[in-house]
Amino acid sequence: MKATQLLTAAAILALGIGIYQYRHLKELHLKVAALQNASGDSAEAGRDPRSPGRSAIAPAAAPADDQVAGIKDRIVHSLALMTAERGRASISPDDQKAFEAIPGMIRGLSVTAALELIESLKADPSVGPPVRGHEAELIMETYVQVNPAQAVILIQSLPDIAERDHYLESAFQAWSQTDPAAAIAWFEKETAAGSSFTTAKGEQSWMRTAQARVDPVKAVAGMVRYLHAQPTDGPLRELFFTDRMKSTSEKRGLLSALGAAAKKPEDAEIVAKLRNQVINDLTSSFRKPPFEEATGLIDSEFTLAEKLYFARHIAFDSELEQPGKWARWMAKIEAPLDDEHPLILMARTCGAKTTRSYDAWLEDLPEGNLRDMAIANFCFELSSHDPKHAADWAIRIPKGSIRQSVIQKVATDWKARDPDAAAAFLAAQAAGK
Repeated sequence: MKATQLLTAAAILALGIGIYQYRHLKELHLKVAALQNASGDSAEAGRDPRSPGRSAIAPAAAPADDQVAGIKDRIVHSLALMTAERGRASISPDDQKAFEAIPGMIRGLSVTAALELIESLKADPSVGPPVRGHEAELIMETYVQVNPAQAVILIQSLPDIAERDHYLESAFQAWSQTDPAAAIAWFEKETAAGSSFTTAKGEQSWMRTAQARVDPVKAVAGMVRYLHAQPTDGPLRELFFTDRMKSTSEKRGLLSALGAAAKKPEDAEIVAKLRNQVINDLTSSFRKPPFEEATGLIDSEFTLAEKLYFARHIAFDSELEQPGKWARWMAKIEAPLDDEHPLILMARTCGAKTTRSYDAWLEDLPEGNLRDMAIANFCFELSSHDPKHAADWAIRIPKGSIRQSVIQKVATDWKARDPDAAAAFLAAQAAGK
């Protein structure tokens, strides 16, 4: 919506509703009933190819008259508060609760009741700017989010509504998240009917995402066919949205389906690209808790190369949550003990920080070469800005060449800041303290 319309939409909870006109509302009742109950052939006849067909699910029951009246009263009252000069800061707690309850009440509206609400608003002479002229859009702005399945029917009932495509897209996207199976059924029906809506790339991406959640094998097969027909060397992140998958089990199902599809030689290259995109997406999302869900999926479904890619990626995150858990997990990865080991990279990231609160995880690492190398790399980075703290860690490394090189580096950096302290440190080490 345009900027002014967006500002208007922000006032959706404060719409004023008047007395509706019986004759016109009766016509709307008949129109909606025809849309909801007509046979498939009659419902599709003469339809705008951009508009949706009948909903894939049964419509919600219309609320009782007193419920509609209650919604009307709250909206009228809220409109008065929003337009008053005293502003929202003076709204009482009771008024605030009534104001916040309106979206939930709109959720329960049938399509017929929503149409009545819109028409009543248009007929109310007390409603003025910025609501006047945007009545349908204001109701729709909330309806597509709280009742997306019914919003599809409502959009069909309002052929002249401004921003029609915007609301249809919003309704389908929200529907695909709340009830992917029903949204898929509707989308497939629209495709068969020749709707141009289903040819838009953005809507196809949401459709693939919903299908990946419900039937990942079918989703992967469809994406492979698509990429065979329309090959691309670019990123595939717009093909579907991994971050919209809701649960670990859905993500596990997608990875499993990709693994099975890769067994077909003719599809292997395309599937590899798809899998790389999924791994990239998951790498961005898995750094946040819950840790156990992320590592459980990584350990069971990622290849060693994918696991190392993920671990090295998060090792550079200086704000990584639960670093101790991630460090212990990294220590178990079967990787060469070199400068590219994830734990070594994490130690450098930690040492480069200017605070001391990020190094506690080093205490819990199991003894051995990996721990020694991690502490050494931590100290190398830390000593440039906090040599005293680096010295405290350097002496925890067992005696040997690694410890000696770290002590020399720390002493050199410390000498530039405090020569006497650096000399005392070296003397203590020479004395075996």
